[in-house]
Amino acid sequence: MLAYVIRRLGILFLILFGSSFILYNLAAISGDPIGELRFSDDPGAAQAIIDLTRQLRLDVPPRFVTSSGSKAL
Repeated sequence: MLAYVIRRLGILFLILFGSSFILYNLAAISGDPIGELRFSDDPGAAQAIIDLTRQLRLDVPPRFVTSSGSKAL
């Protein structure tokens, strides 16, 4: 019985580590959504950056909500 529990805990940690590793790398390679526009010579690039920033809500800080529905600090 103890061997079964240890084996299951080992698999649990392996899956948690693997999924964390994969998600971290996916987030790291996603890059900057407006990175290409920053170095563009297009005359409308500045306005496109502003529009995309507002559309993706990059100018709004993230809001953290607890499970009870109240805002966390």
